Amino acid sequence: MDVNTGYDDLLQLKNAISIASGNWLGKTYSYIAMTKNVGYPLFLALTQLLNIPYSVLYGLLISLSSFSFIKAIQPVVKSKKLLLLIFFVIIFTPINHGAFYRIYRNALVPWVLLLIISSYIAIFIRRRGKLSLFLPWTILAFFSIMYFWTLREDSIWILPFILVAAITIIITIVILYKRDLHEILLRSVLVLLPLVGIVVSNVWVSAINYSYYGIWGVNDRSDTAAAKAMSLIYQIEDNQTTDSNVWASRKAFELAIKASPSLRTIGDTVLSSYGLWAGKNTDIKGDIAQWAFRFGVEEEGYYHGNGKKTNALYKAIANELREAFRKGKLKKRDGIYLSTQTGAFHWKDISQSITMSLDLMNKMFHFYNTNLSLGYIDYPNLTETELISYEDMLNISLPRTNDQLSAVGITKIYSDYDVNLTSLSNHYQQLNASIFRRRNYYINFQEKLIKCYQAVSYFMFPLSFLAYLILIVDGFRHQFTANNLSKLIILSSLLLTGILNLFIVSLFSRWIDPNTDSFIYGFYAPSAYLLFNLFMCMGGVVLFEKLCSSRMLKNFLSTIGNYMGRHRD
Repeated sequence: MDVNTGYDDLLQLKNAISIASGNWLGKTYSYIAMTKNVGYPLFLALTQLLNIPYSVLYGLLISLSSFSFIKAIQPVVKSKKLLLLIFFVIIFTPINHGAFYRIYRNALVPWVLLLIISSYIAIFIRRRGKLSLFLPWTILAFFSIMYFWTLREDSIWILPFILVAAITIIITIVILYKRDLHEILLRSVLVLLPLVGIVVSNVWVSAINYSYYGIWGVNDRSDTAAAKAMSLIYQIEDNQTTDSNVWASRKAFELAIKASPSLRTIGDTVLSSYGLWAGKNTDIKGDIAQWAFRFGVEEEGYYHGNGKKTNALYKAIANELREAFRKGKLKKRDGIYLSTQTGAFHWKDISQSITMSLDLMNKMFHFYNTNLSLGYIDYPNLTETELISYEDMLNISLPRTNDQLSAVGITKIYSDYDVNLTSLSNHYQQLNASIFRRRNYYINFQEKLIKCYQAVSYFMFPLSFLAYLILIVDGFRHQFTANNLSKLIILSSLLLTGILNLFIVSLFSRWIDPNTDSFIYGFYAPSAYLLFNLFMCMGGVVLFEKLCSSRMLKNFLSTIGNYMGRHRD
């Protein structure tokens, strides 16, 4: 848990506490209430509802996701011992320590994604089977997609995988059942059904937000009138900004204020807020300009429990800016706009992101930036009240530093049992020391495990690509068998989805730090670690089976067997 990230970790925790208390994302609408999707706070609130520790619930999700992948590939990997080995390799996958250990939504993304991918892999492999084998995976895909969509505002990046997987499965169904229209329609509907989970998720969350705050939307950074207004500001050409990492310059805001009468009423405060967030710089890079804009609007008295009034202001601003573009008062900035949350991208940005994603792929195959940080052992900046609150929320015990113990009156070092039974201080200190010991033990264990994964990756990385190439060559030389085609589809989906994840993160996050050694890429793309680890696992399976079926290996083993038999005689 990073206590210095008020808009990230602490916001998620506070939203979870609010949900567990029956107040959704806060009793009243504020400028941070709907900024982040609700999926992770719901997961945290579930620990309260079920009265189980966060670590247990998180572990159950990891185990369920790993087991779902094993069950999905079971028809094409016959060896139970091999499946068991893959299961343990998955659950201990090293992932960027910030994404994995922080109390933040990125911790869940890889494992919910694995449920989605496992579901579609299972559906593809079982496309010839009975509907009773087909249907459970459709249901799992539906609920996995539904929840995945609530985790982050940029969850749309997984849509290409879902669409390509669905289209591929439907094409194979048409080929298999070309004389049975009823079967084609029924199975095709089941394949497409999980996509409805996106609609259900959006409507469900939007309806609750509307009932509490009077605003229809999953969040108010990518969905509502606020997002539309900010998106239009991103598009303003100011004729002076050359840095593509500056999505909304100060000059762009000045032009927007001039073009929008509604924005003009709060213009001075918005520009003052922009300057505050920019610090020593003239302009703000990336999406931070959006936070500056929101803060300025809040300073003018909006938000504060009045969602409809705030939404009406943003709607008026958006309409006025749209009209200004139409009349030519504002000129649109050249580039490609992929989201309401980002500025313009150019081919240079895209080509750079492709290069970065390939470099990151190589790094993540070798589990870079997965080593643990001692900064996650204790939380020296938290007060006792905050520690107790988070312990209650997470159903876990958090350690105290000596300073934190002193703050609550525990200063004496007790070395023996308090025979007079006058205090529990000595036992409290013993409990605290045991928490530190356990945490240090787990960190040491994980560090050794990470080194093992990193060492193995140096030969499994090239071997897995060799296996991928062998499948392709064998397919063209001897025609694909159903088993080999399934393995090729699995490997392709894992590899391409991992690369897509890295490309999107690189494109959207380059403005923070273009250096691929930066911690941020592992933090924002934790799924890539898991996907590439699975790619190496499946590549290993292909090579193992290829070796076992090799005539040379069979002859070698037969020779060894005959020699051993003669030796015994």
